Amino acid sequence: MNFYQFRQLRLAKATRAFNARGITVKRCEQCQLPLFACICQWKTTVKCELDVILIMHTDEILKPSNSGHLISEVLGENCHLFEWSRTEPEEKLLHLLNDKERQYAILFPPPLEQARQPSRPITIAPTINKIKAQSPQKKLTLVVLDGTWRQCKRMFNQSQWLYHIPCFNLDVSQQAQYKLRKSAEVHQLATAEAAALAFSQWQQTEAAEVLQNYFSVFNQHYAASKLNVTPQLTNEHEFLQNYQKNTSS
Repeated sequence: MNFYQFRQLRLAKATRAFNARGITVKRCEQCQLPLFACICQWKTTVKCELDVILIMHTDEILKPSNSGHLISEVLGENCHLFEWSRTEPEEKLLHLLNDKERQYAILFPPPLEQARQPSRPITIAPTINKIKAQSPQKKLTLVVLDGTWRQCKRMFNQSQWLYHIPCFNLDVSQQAQYKLRKSAEVHQLATAEAAALAFSQWQQTEAAEVLQNYFSVFNQHYAASKLNVTPQLTNEHEFLQNYQKNTSS
């Protein structure tokens, strides 16, 4: 299921109209940006060694500013989409989270000490070199929580069905680039930005570069749409165009 289909399912369940700011803007049905700022022509799918289980807060699914859906577009079938529920997670999700043939890590950027509750157990996932040495046959699987920081903190602490999964020790030495929403701390990255860093740490360089560039293009186009100006082409656009040509030839 791609993100467009996933979003349509969420809309079908809605009991009231989605009337957020900007609802009157004519948007691309796929990327949800205004038509003049659509980024679909730069969408690129990458084959990589890892899967992502993307667990989205119900409010986040409908937000045009959401960056988590970029992960789904870049990874294609390697990204599994689910709507978060504290008490009634989907059986398919629970099955996927308990596969003995997978090596999991849950992506929640540090400092974990500020995020967790006393009752929430924390273990740190092994490094990629240890994983390859100890469990080379296991499928790398990154569990990504997608929501506002307050929502993600709640999802992280209140989802007991996630407690058995170790946490990804994300290196956040670079400052967040996300300008669409203000973060209280420099470690508070956008979902797609954090995922790109995690991909890099797990030696999925190609996926990391494509996602980071796609996220940057999304960022630029969203900012241009807020100013009602035509987005300018940048090095990130050129990178994605060249990647598309090289992988299609």
